[in-house]
Order: sequence, then structure tokens, then C-alpha cells
Amino acid sequence: MNSGTFKSIEKESNFHFIQGDFTSNDIKKDIVNILPRSSSGTADYVDCIISDMAANFTGDKMTDALRTMNLCEEAMMFAAGSNCFDELNIDDHGMGLLRPGGSFLCKYFACGRDNEKDLMTAAKSRFKYSMMMKPPASRKESAEMYLFATGFMIK
Repeated sequence: MNSGTFKSIEKESNFHFIQGDFTSNDIKKDIVNILPRSSSGTADYVDCIISDMAANFTGDKMTDALRTMNLCEEAMMFAAGSNCFDELNIDDHGMGLLRPGGSFLCKYFACGRDNEKDLMTAAKSRFKYSMMMKPPASRKESAEMYLFATGFMIK
């Protein structure tokens, strides 16, 4: 085939790769800065946020699970607002990036109901439907779990 057989099609990609420490405000700003902008110049809300983050493993299963759970909680605040863990919902300035009706999915490692309670409570308070699950494709011996929440409600 000669080089003239194919036409070059330039299309703007909807995929963006950002690598860094998600707990850093700079990384969160980088993510917000790639989002489409509304006419007012602010980032548009998104339909879904998926987190497959995991902390660097130390070798201690509980420590690793708790550190990954912390990343899930950070992702939940990014999606649903910084006040999603505030039981009284006093702070109404912490808006997240999800649009009403949006969905959230995160992977974590089982670390006991007491350690998972805050994440599930936040999901139940901000979403119409939420569930924790272990998919059939996950190995039996794996502590891998998922939280799926949909029907985001702005409070």
C-alpha cells in the first residue's frame, strides 16, 4: 500500500491521562482543568466518576486496604462534594463534579464493616441507589470489592 491510501483524520480525543497523587490538590485541579467548560467558564458536571486507584502496597493487607479505602473516600468527595461525609450536611460549599442522577464506582479492598461504613453511609446519603459487591470475575481469594452508586442527589 502506498502512503496515500489512508486519509489522516484528526479528531479531538476524549481520553486524558493524568498520573500523580490524587490526594494532591494540584492533581485534582489538573483533572478539573481538562473538563469541558460551560458558557460561564466553570467546569461542566460529569455523568460518571470511576476510581480504580490503589495506594502503593506496603505488604500489610490491612494497612493497604485502609489506604485504598482513603482513596475511595477522596474520590467520593471529588464526585459528590467535600461535605458528603458530614452527617449533618452543614457545609454546603463543597460541590462535587457529578451531575444530578450521575453515577460513582470505586474499587476497594475489604477491610471490615467498621472501616467501610463511612463510605457506604456517604453513598446512601447522596445517591438513590448504592451497593457494595464482589463481581463473579474477581478471584475468590481476592479482597477486591466495589462500591456502585447511581442517582446522585445534590443536597
